[in-house]
Amino acid sequence: KKYFADNYKTGKGRLNLYTLFIENGYNRLKTNGVLSYIIPDNLYSNIEYRFAREILVNKTTINMKILLRFICVIILLSFIKKNNVPILLKAL
Repeated sequence: KKYFADNYKTGKGRLNLYTLFIENGYNRLKTNGVLSYIIPDNLYSNIEYRFAREILVNKTTINMKILLRFICVIILLSFIKKNNVPILLKAL
């Protein structure tokens, strides 16, 4: 857990692999590259995932489709990288 907290902005707080995948995928994309994931809907409602939301809102153009299922809501998240600036952790 310490490794992720030290190396990923989304590794802070409650750790979840899909937020790490979003950040890692973003950093690997070229400018205007497109990446898509199927994710649970709690990315948009849980305070612990605010760092992943900041990346998506501030550094990408989001194309999202909400798929309503019987038991849960599934989101098809697709985003385009706006620029080629990697996410950097702020020095403490």
